[in-house]
Amino acid sequence: MSKHQSASDAELVAQVIAGDIEVYGQLMQRYEAKLLRYVSYILGGDYASADVVQESFIKAYANLRSYKLKYSFSAWVYRIAHNTAINVAKKNKKYIAMPDNEVIDTLPEFSIPDTLADEADRALLGKSLQASFTKLAPKYREPLLLNLVEGYGYQEIAEILQLPINTVATRIRRAKQQMQSLLSAQGVSP
Repeated sequence: MSKHQSASDAELVAQVIAGDIEVYGQLMQRYEAKLLRYVSYILGGDYASADVVQESFIKAYANLRSYKLKYSFSAWVYRIAHNTAINVAKKNKKYIAMPDNEVIDTLPEFSIPDTLADEADRALLGKSLQASFTKLAPKYREPLLLNLVEGYGYQEIAEILQLPINTVATRIRRAKQQMQSLLSAQGVSP
């Protein structure tokens, strides 16, 4: 393992700012797949997702000196990607899209139980989850996805979405409650 691969994000950022611009590639490698997945959630797997991620990395690089080392680089770059994706969605007059079933299946509280042997029941439950998720407002869906799929804590989600931490906690709680209600209304008990 090279010294760059074991370095923290903050150390890599400091090296880039000090003039070692090739190190920026390490930061891109760390976050490219994750950002692509997140941006795809927002744009619905739109072909523009890869372009949005590249544009986000360019913006991050151009503004690297404004990054404050006391904050998580991960949350900072997610925020840039989030803003860029939202701007593209607004420009193209697209609604904030839904993740596909593969993403829904990764949600811990709402995953499809292994005890369902019948594939038809499995498919029906997956459709119920997706239908319920599409009914959540983006303000509830985004923090829930960042928490359950991306694995971010409330503080990092607050930084990414630029919301107070109490608002993040409330939105996640309400998203889970709404999912429970929506699934119950469909006769599904998660």
